[in-house]
This record gives sequence, structure tokens and C-alpha cells, in this order.
Amino acid sequence: FCFVGHTQVISNKFSTAYESIVLNCLAFTNLPEVERMKGLELLLDKYSPSDKEKGMQYAKNSFERTEIIRLDITRWSGKCKRIM
Repeated sequence: FCFVGHTQVISNKFSTAYESIVLNCLAFTNLPEVERMKGLELLLDKYSPSDKEKGMQYAKNSFERTEIIRLDITRWSGKCKRIM
């Protein structure tokens, strides 16, 4: 799994500033319902904390058609390049 953070092309230096991380993971599907709902709750806590009650109702209404994939990280590496 790869995440890329901030990137910026620095044209006059013919380079790019960046940050990234690569994760080796084991992926798990068909999780127990309680673990799947907890995953949705954690997303609401992060992205919609002021609308959590409404979000939990939405999650319950769409729960049967929502897949949650748990990634257990086994190894990671990251790097960044900052240009002044």
C-alpha cells in the first residue's frame, strides 16, 4: 500500500519535493460485524466528529453494502525530499 503526501514540482531546480510511505500489509476481509462497525465509527470520529450521530445512522443504513478491509502492517518504509 502506498501513500503520497505533499508533492510540489520545483521547475527551476528540475526536481520535485515529496513525502511518501510504502506499507507491506496483510489484508483481511469478511470481518466480524462489530469490527466493521468500529471501523466506520473511527472514520466518523476523524472526518465528521460534529455529525457523528447522523453519520452512525447513515453507516447503519448502508452497512450491508459496505466492505471494510483491515490492513495489518508487516513492514514499512518512507522517505521525503524537501527543497528550499
